[in-house]
Amino acid sequence: MLLPHTQDVTALVELLRYDLAQDSSKHRGKITGLLSFLEKLDDDLCLQVLGELLREPEAFQAVMMLTRSRAALKSYILEHMPQSLLGEHLAGRDVDQVRSLLVGIHAKTLQKYVTAHRGKDRSRDAVDREVYDQHTHSYPEMLEDRIDIGLIPNYYKALGVPRTASPSEVKRSYRKLAFIYHEDRFGGESAASVERGRARLKQILEAYGVLGQRDERKAYNQRIGNDANSYPSEPWYMQLPTEDL
Repeated sequence: MLLPHTQDVTALVELLRYDLAQDSSKHRGKITGLLSFLEKLDDDLCLQVLGELLREPEAFQAVMMLTRSRAALKSYILEHMPQSLLGEHLAGRDVDQVRSLLVGIHAKTLQKYVTAHRGKDRSRDAVDREVYDQHTHSYPEMLEDRIDIGLIPNYYKALGVPRTASPSEVKRSYRKLAFIYHEDRFGGESAASVERGRARLKQILEAYGVLGQRDERKAYNQRIGNDANSYPSEPWYMQLPTEDL
């Protein structure tokens, strides 16, 4: 990869802008390589480059999307860009939009930025919901019912716990989820976010109504399979920042 001289801010910014404007897998790979190159610059020079490159909202959003699977790189960019500029780009967005834009970075780092954007208590709820979503999204919503022909809800996914979870783990997960998905914890968020929260809370309550009762859980377990890939390997809350546990 040909790179401009490390002190040539304008040339480097123009090169990055050019590749951001292209829509191909070739250029997407190249731009992440160029962004990684920024980590080799001294902090002052990196601040200049990022301040110029990310001045336009479209460029900022493109870089955030390109680094969704590059948590360390995204965190580095967020940390080294002008913080006043970052504040401008996050202003006017609801919490769901901020979480979507910054997705991929460590939960504790995400919490820091969402907190700065919204306020401590409810921003933590938003981050906790993001951790829960990331921990459970790959598991099936429905399972094959081995007794009745058809499908049955995956209550272990709904509560974010393993099939082998203890009663205390099931209860702890339920209490945490019921709290962060309560409608009062969505103040200031979009109507769509509130509606998704209501639907999720309904699933959580239904799941706990079964898994929280010994006989009900035993009967449910007889109807579902033992495929480990269908259930979380540990309670979702174990992924939270330490102070949230």
